[in-house]
Amino acid sequence: MEVKYTIEDIKTAIDSGMKPVEIASRLGKSKGALSSFMKRHGIQRKKLNLSVDFLEDQIFVQGKSQKEVAAKLDVNITTVNRFIVKYRLKMDVCQKCGDRFHASKNTMKWCSDSCRFWNYVNTREDDECWPWVGKNVTEEGYGRFSFNKGNKPTTMTCPRYAHIDAVGPILDEEDTRHTCDNPICCNPAHLTCGSHGDNMRDCSERGRIVPGRKKGDERYKVTKADMEKMKELYSKGLGYKTIQKLHFSHVHFTTIQRHIKGTVSHKPE
Repeated sequence: MEVKYTIEDIKTAIDSGMKPVEIASRLGKSKGALSSFMKRHGIQRKKLNLSVDFLEDQIFVQGKSQKEVAAKLDVNITTVNRFIVKYRLKMDVCQKCGDRFHASKNTMKWCSDSCRFWNYVNTREDDECWPWVGKNVTEEGYGRFSFNKGNKPTTMTCPRYAHIDAVGPILDEEDTRHTCDNPICCNPAHLTCGSHGDNMRDCSERGRIVPGRKKGDERYKVTKADMEKMKELYSKGLGYKTIQKLHFSHVHFTTIQRHIKGTVSHKPE
């Protein structure tokens, strides 16, 4: 096929700011034919003034959108978005700490697992309990938090994660102990480390373990007075989960439900 345009014509058009697709259209050729011609003769496209510093200045300092930046550079918005993804520009704002970060998924709202964790902790005064308000709570009243440790999905109790994140590492054979006797509390000031034996002695001294009862028996957690209070609060219109979060954070809401319905008995007096 005979080429109807010269190298000088193509270079002149590119230097004037025309896009390859526009040049191809004017010459009545396809974009692919023009691209092959340019590659064969070593004709380079006009270099874009696109850099990380330039984009951060335009978007974060001057407050322009990707569409406005693309229009200024006379390129497609897809080109700008691909550059943002390639160089991981920090286009999103963490809902917890307010820092900018690059979200690898559209559903990401936090810059780290730490911010995601503390977003679900009700941080109060330093000497008060900080309850976990997330959905994942065990029957024993401990919150559970899932995250990626390296590339491996991991789940651990919230008090343990809180101590690791705020204080430092814990040995695998160590347990996290509460000085406040509130399993759902994540206040690092109320947490300490110890052996499993130490943790079991704490449970025994605080009446969480009744001799002859297995661990899953609700009767070692709720007294007769507790059960009467649960029924009173329920009669006032409070739901099981509300009662659990406000008054009985050391037991699971299903345990409260069973006591209110009378399907289990309270702790023997």
